[in-house]
Amino acid sequence: MASIIDWYSLDHLFLGFVIGMALVFRKFSFFKSGLIAGFLVVFWEVYERIMGVGESYLNSFFDILLGLAFFLLGYFLVKKYKFEFFRFRFTRHSNFFDMWSLIHLGFWGIIAGILLFFEINLIITLPFCLIIMIIYEYFERIIGVGEKFINSFGDIIFNLLGFLLIYLLNLKFSFSKDNLIGIVVNFGIIVMFLSFWGHDHYRNHKKSNKKI
Repeated sequence: MASIIDWYSLDHLFLGFVIGMALVFRKFSFFKSGLIAGFLVVFWEVYERIMGVGESYLNSFFDILLGLAFFLLGYFLVKKYKFEFFRFRFTRHSNFFDMWSLIHLGFWGIIAGILLFFEINLIITLPFCLIIMIIYEYFERIIGVGEKFINSFGDIIFNLLGFLLIYLLNLKFSFSKDNLIGIVVNFGIIVMFLSFWGHDHYRNHKKSNKKI
């Protein structure tokens, strides 16, 4: 089983799911979405083989199946249920927790993964990272993003959660360099998707003169 599904299978799972959701939001047809998703997941496997990753053909085949399966899941979940709660209420700046909280969590999880990759002590860097988190939230208030104080406070909490989550998991599992690369890639995929989604939502509401 280890030769069929491994840590990097998560990349294909997340990538397929994110592609499926993103293509529905961009209003692509199912046929066009399937072609794009198929090309991307196959291209990634070809790229891995060119770069000499060392996967078996069986592993590559199951990676493609995982990517396509979760593409279908992401596509039809959004198509069927529309996710109105997530599209609108979940993207406001007035709550302790919203979609942006996940972006903060994921981004600082990436930072923690990068620091661990370069063998930098997270506990020593935590106070400096906390200062950066607070300055960023203060900067958002200066430029008039429109967040309430409870939301800014929540963003800082989720920053810390993302940072400490990777730190604690590393203590438990002692991640290898390959594991850390996988974590950064997977978190990066999620953060990029949510960021594009959030900014697209913001632009649409700005055009219609509605408040987020």
